[in-house]
Amino acid sequence: SSFPGFFWVQRACPHTGGQDKTFLFAQPSALVPQGGHVTLRCYYRDGLNNFTNFTLYKDDRSHVPVFHSRIFQESFLMGPVTPAHAGTYRCRGSYPHSPTEWSALSDPLAIRVTGVHRKPSLLALPGPLVKSGETVTLQCSQIPCLSTSFCTVR
Repeated sequence: SSFPGFFWVQRACPHTGGQDKTFLFAQPSALVPQGGHVTLRCYYRDGLNNFTNFTLYKDDRSHVPVFHSRIFQESFLMGPVTPAHAGTYRCRGSYPHSPTEWSALSDPLAIRVTGVHRKPSLLALPGPLVKSGETVTLQCSQIPCLSTSFCTVR
């Protein structure tokens, strides 16, 4: 119903915080080899429906979308992955039936990049052969790192 002199104003600004639980999934895995690729998808309703449009948020900057407010459609293919891609991500999607309504933030998803560090080398000083009761120092180092650290062994 309308009243003389009044008119209905429909909300034009995006509404956030939809009631459905939001999920962020990584396919094939959240553990990604350096140089590899991973596909991120944002879902709602217990993971049964994926958002047509979504934004990504990284680390603790939950209010700052990744890639300058870019909206992704269906999925986002990340790669080739570098150590800079590692971190905790969240997503927020817009509902197909109501494009101006955005979901709540998803739970965090940790993306880990493998193959970044080389295997360390272990050196026994003064040598690898030690008699019972003698002192031995174990030195653990990693190339290309120039600094050395000590390992804890039992």
